[in-house]
Amino acid sequence: MDALPYVDTLFKEYLLFRGFTNTLEIFNKDLANDPGCGFQAERITELIFRKLVPGLDCQQLVEFLEFLNMGLYSRLDSRYESLVSTVEADLLRLFLVTAHSAKRPDKIAEFFKLYGPQILSNSSSSSSSSRSGPEGCTDWREWFLLPYLQHPERE
Repeated sequence: MDALPYVDTLFKEYLLFRGFTNTLEIFNKDLANDPGCGFQAERITELIFRKLVPGLDCQQLVEFLEFLNMGLYSRLDSRYESLVSTVEADLLRLFLVTAHSAKRPDKIAEFFKLYGPQILSNSSSSSSSSRSGPEGCTDWREWFLLPYLQHPERE
């Protein structure tokens, strides 16, 4: 990962050498919006906690968690599997709490419409070894009540 900026520089030089200035411009824009943030923890947390969760974009959040699973978590030792699954579940629950606090039941409904069946099927089979997005999460049954509770913080 430390060599990534060096490789980016080499690639930029190559694009300039070949005269692909439009491609270079698009590459620079893509680098600024790098979904993996070069796997820098500070940039990843900033993306999650300042953009994805507050922006209430559940699809982008889940896609980003799946991206991290494929690019980062899959390389971790298996002893971290339950920790990763817990962190992912907590981030998704944070999304739901944020949507509820913002009085956006439409976002909660969208989340459960898109990922509800996937979450339910995987929470009922605790032997699932998948860790991507909402798939690796367990103990979700109570969260399906969220759209129907007036004051969930009291429950």
